[in-house]
Amino acid sequence: MTLYRNAANEPYTYAILKPTWEMNPNLTKEALMEEHKYDLATFWRDYGCQPELWSGVQFPEGVTLTRMPNVLLGGVDPTRCRVLAIDPAVKNDSFGMAVGYLDQAGHPVVDGVTKFRKSDGDAFLRPSEIREFLDRVIPALGVNVLIHDTWMFPELLEYVQTKYGVMTVKHIVRKEDYDRWREMQSNGTVRVVYDEELKREAERLIVVNENRPRTDHPFGGSKDMADCVANVIWYLSTQKMVSMDPGLVMLHVI
Repeated sequence: MTLYRNAANEPYTYAILKPTWEMNPNLTKEALMEEHKYDLATFWRDYGCQPELWSGVQFPEGVTLTRMPNVLLGGVDPTRCRVLAIDPAVKNDSFGMAVGYLDQAGHPVVDGVTKFRKSDGDAFLRPSEIREFLDRVIPALGVNVLIHDTWMFPELLEYVQTKYGVMTVKHIVRKEDYDRWREMQSNGTVRVVYDEELKREAERLIVVNENRPRTDHPFGGSKDMADCVANVIWYLSTQKMVSMDPGLVMLHVI
């Protein structure tokens, strides 16, 4: 890595930075990750050309995701009471979502994740595209709470409040929310739907030790979907979840 960084100042040096699995035809990323599944920090440092991850990753043991239908990719289940978390990227070029509910044991189940991206040629992601999607999923999935962490789309929040009576909650995802996800994963009290991009986002999250430790993505990465999952787990684990039937309270956890 030192040689690679020094090459930037050498006009006659050509440097390429590629992970082991792209340079060695005998090793695959999947095999290396399986070999180092209990030490992914070393995996990213030694094989993934990302030594900054070695200083601390949020999920050193990896994330456990469950093969089940992703309801945000198509599905109808208004019999459950769900919460929906959204996370628009600061550059307004992508938009993450996650949805979840409490199972009969009172454990969070995140059964839907997805991410929108701006179309080629567009300067930004169109809010109308997000609104049309919400028009489909809110009634189809029994969503009655929407969690957000920025005020980037206030008109969207007003829209779901007015049209569907959805309660909106502002909550900024912090390291303790990811710690909660990790702890619940370790004791088997949370299930999260499998998604390849979500897995990649979560397992590359790093812990940055500044004045106060925080969870962030590495340079060039993202955490749009991961933040949404963390927010859904936070709400279902700590807030009052009220059924669509006003007379029925599903759970209240403090």
